[in-house]
Amino acid sequence: RAYSEVFLFGGIVWLLPVAMILIAPPSALTKRLMFLSVGLLLLVGLNQLALYAPAMRDMLKPPA
Repeated sequence: RAYSEVFLFGGIVWLLPVAMILIAPPSALTKRLMFLSVGLLLLVGLNQLALYAPAMRDMLKPPA
């Protein structure tokens, strides 16, 4: 059962780009994928920056 689920997911992953190219024009597809990749990079970068939040909280306190 697990092998068939992995095979089905792998088939969808390989079939999806082919279907997208057949349906959408390549320039619009490139713009959309670039937008998604920039968003993903921004999300990952902000997530990594959030790891430093506890240390930065002490640095941002006003002097007493």
